[in-house]
Amino acid sequence: MRELGKYELFIVSLLLISVTVLPVHAALTSVPAPDPKPEPTPEPEPDTDGDGILDINDQCITEPENYNGFEDKDGCPDTRPAPEPTPELTPEPTPELTPEPESLQESSFQIPEWVRNNAEWWAQDAIGDSDFVSGIQYLIQEGIMQIPETTQAESADESGEIPAWIKNNADWWAQELITDDDFVKGIQYLVEQGIIKV
Repeated sequence: MRELGKYELFIVSLLLISVTVLPVHAALTSVPAPDPKPEPTPEPEPDTDGDGILDINDQCITEPENYNGFEDKDGCPDTRPAPEPTPELTPEPTPELTPEPESLQESSFQIPEWVRNNAEWWAQDAIGDSDFVSGIQYLIQEGIMQIPETTQAESADESGEIPAWIKNNADWWAQELITDDDFVKGIQYLVEQGIIKV
């Protein structure tokens, strides 16, 4: 390796000084910049009458608004106009009541309440068709259960089978989803078809 001459050493020394000493010196000797001058605060808009509505928006600069719920943003005192009189209401005629449809009226038949239990048991297959029919037949013959006069149809069902819809009606009636009259219509059908003999 070759030795550096005086001139070369001088340049390297200057470079080292400028890299290490000068930045530290500059940081130590730097003067903070003066604070910028604050901008002047603008004058507030005038409100001559002190009603909270600036003069630029106030139609009556020297008279304060009275804030009565009527034209309160115009800056002028004012009087609320009197309310318009309410027209007299005439009562509407009461509508006439129309009678309820037959199916919602009170039943005209006498059915003991315990028959609901039997209908429910039959709908749940806890008792058979013949037991249910015998029970209804007995109630009708003894006058415990009264149904309207019903005659047996000439083309009565000889099979003696009870249609499924009758059982559904019995279940719905037991749950009070249909009226007594609707249930009795099913019983009348059984009489007409000769399934129940009265």
